[in-house]
Amino acid sequence: MAKHSQDSHTLELPGLPAIAQRGRPTVGERAMTPAERKRRSRSMARQRAAANYQERLPVDFSCTVDADTKARLAQFAVANDLDLGRALDRLMELLADAGVVGKTA
Repeated sequence: MAKHSQDSHTLELPGLPAIAQRGRPTVGERAMTPAERKRRSRSMARQRAAANYQERLPVDFSCTVDADTKARLAQFAVANDLDLGRALDRLMELLADAGVVGKTA
């Protein structure tokens, strides 16, 4: 059993491994804020995508659609076991295959 951090009377037993600190390990000298972690995550995703052409490159995308269109997109995503981003990718592939839009690289 571990001793309390303020306990100055109990001796450490030799040969026992030190107990690891709980929580996410720090990067640098202090813990990152959630915004810093997300920024780092997005940066690493861009680097992975640049190194591997088959990796998806995440980009922010925002638009306004009516409730029916959103519901139909969500229904398409669930029916094809996709998230909304991949559902949009799949719809664009289907439109390109039908000749409605040009194919992307």
